[in-house]
Amino acid sequence: MSSISGTGNKSEVADQYSTQQAEKEKLRTEHEAEIERLKKSYSTEKQDLQDRFESTYQSEKQLTYDNLRNAKKQFTSAEKNLKSMGDEHLEQKKNEYHQEESRITKEGTQRVDEALRKQTAIEEYQRNQATAAESIARHNNSHNAQLIIQDSDQKIENLRQNKMDVLDKRKAEHGVAVEQIKEHYNQRQNNLLAQHEKETQHIKDGVDGQINKSILENSRRLEVNTLKQEDPFYRMNHIDSDFADLGEVYQLKVRLPEYERKGFRVQISGQELQFSGMRSSNQKAEIFPGHEATTDSYQSFSERYKFDTPVDANAMHVSQEGDWMLYTIPKYGANHRMREQNIQAKINKQDLEMSRDMDFKDTLPLPKILKDQGSGTLV
Repeated sequence: MSSISGTGNKSEVADQYSTQQAEKEKLRTEHEAEIERLKKSYSTEKQDLQDRFESTYQSEKQLTYDNLRNAKKQFTSAEKNLKSMGDEHLEQKKNEYHQEESRITKEGTQRVDEALRKQTAIEEYQRNQATAAESIARHNNSHNAQLIIQDSDQKIENLRQNKMDVLDKRKAEHGVAVEQIKEHYNQRQNNLLAQHEKETQHIKDGVDGQINKSILENSRRLEVNTLKQEDPFYRMNHIDSDFADLGEVYQLKVRLPEYERKGFRVQISGQELQFSGMRSSNQKAEIFPGHEATTDSYQSFSERYKFDTPVDANAMHVSQEGDWMLYTIPKYGANHRMREQNIQAKINKQDLEMSRDMDFKDTLPLPKILKDQGSGTLV
């Protein structure tokens, strides 16, 4: 019984499957038919839509062309009007700009002229003030300089008077000694003169005999000296130079080639300028194989110039123009910074001269009362 029910179930399942397959096939067929219908409907609507779009596109295109032509005409007309109006406005602005530029240029020129007049007036005022201040300063400096000079002259005079008083006192102290020395000197001089006459006569006798000998010897020396003068080695050489007073400075020009500048020196001592140098020549030659000759020559030279006024040696300036060496030496002026030192140097110089006089007086022997045997004079 169980087997019968199992068979019945399979048959029922098979029938149901067949029914489902038939329905599925029917649905597939209906679906395909619906798809074909939809395809045809879509193709029809698509063609219709394309036709309507083409028609609408052509009409819109024609309308757009018409609008573009009208807009172009309107734009061209408006462009011409705007260009005309712009040219008129530009011309008007140019005229206004030129008028404004002329006005500003005129005003600027007037302001510049006014500023220049004010600046000129200010500069003139400042120059006048500076000139007045300079005049006052010069007057004050001149007055102060006069006071300093007067004070220095007074000090110099006082010092000189003191030195003269001391010197007069020394002269008075040594007056007696000088007189005694003179007497002794005169006596000794007379004795020496007598002895000298004897010796002179003796010498004269011998000199007469030597004169001829000396003449012959001097002749030979003169001949040798003449030969030396003809030799360039013994000649005196003069350096090409020029010394000039240019007012506030002295200028020395020396023609000195490059090969002679080594060892060249310019020195200033007091009121004298000296330049000096050294030349040397070393030559060597082969006269023939195995025989050589060498010559070494050395020559020194110097020249001097004197100054008429004091100079500032430390401020000497050196320059060059080709083969010429230029030495510029400034003078000491009236307001020179070394004036006070010069005054002090002058005082020191006078002190030195006076001290030398007193030192000389101190070397004189004091009188000693000694009796020369047989003469009765004081020694």
